[in-house]
Amino acid sequence: ALTNKGVHVVTVNDYLASRDQISMGQIYRFLGLDTGLIQEDMSFLERQQNYRADITYVTNNEVAFDYLRDNMASNLNQVVLPPFNYCIVDEVDSIFIDEAQVPLIISQAVETCIDKYIVAAEVA
Repeated sequence: ALTNKGVHVVTVNDYLASRDQISMGQIYRFLGLDTGLIQEDMSFLERQQNYRADITYVTNNEVAFDYLRDNMASNLNQVVLPPFNYCIVDEVDSIFIDEAQVPLIISQAVETCIDKYIVAAEVA
């Protein structure tokens, strides 16, 4: 965080992320650093602002889905995550073993061009 490249502190649930951001945030602010918190119900702009903090507290699911959404973005204005620098994973055994059993799936509507189907139906 001292290099102004940011640190992600990843934990298993919103309660722990919020609790740690509040309690440790006091120390970080005293040291001149700012903290961010990513929660499930945040808007796109709130996520961008909180990810820009020196230290960002986030759950494993939120950072994983933000990563997937960012990779589906059609331009850089739709990206919330900054380039990754450093990450601290709290309760790593729970995240990498217990949570790894649940696949993360993200989808979006795809425009289908029906012209080809119409032509194929006419030919058949």
